[in-house]
Amino acid sequence: MRTYLRTPIETRFWAKVQRTEECWLWTGSCGRNGYGHIGRAGHEGGWELAHRLSWVLHNGEIPAESHVLHRCDNPPCVRPDHLFLGTHKDNMRDMVAKGRSHLGSQQGSAILTEELVLQMHAERRNGDTFAMISRRHSVNAHTVRDALVGRNWKHIRPT
Repeated sequence: MRTYLRTPIETRFWAKVQRTEECWLWTGSCGRNGYGHIGRAGHEGGWELAHRLSWVLHNGEIPAESHVLHRCDNPPCVRPDHLFLGTHKDNMRDMVAKGRSHLGSQQGSAILTEELVLQMHAERRNGDTFAMISRRHSVNAHTVRDALVGRNWKHIRPT
């Protein structure tokens, strides 16, 4: 049986970073969302997000429940001064502030439209139950309820 020496993750990390004037771009493997990732040690090690590894290399461990966010809004960027820590809620606020949130029918998995949600609000005001509305529009009653009570589709409020 042969023993292979594994190149340290820090060495492999720097081999995949291209420094530009603005961002330090990850040139290694990326997920569909554009965030870089790098394998941890061995076949069982899993993956580490490149921007999170950059944070650890430059600043130390990431506190539990913390996310590493981008000031530059560029997923492959690993430049440490473009990164900051925040909560999941901070990450969502940042996404909305930077115009990256897809609300309503702009979201790929949406089965309702803004017009239909407004129509459902009107039907509810007329006394229809969630079940009646769901049958009429062939939509699950939970989907109707979540839209009309503000759990989803919060940006659509009847006038």
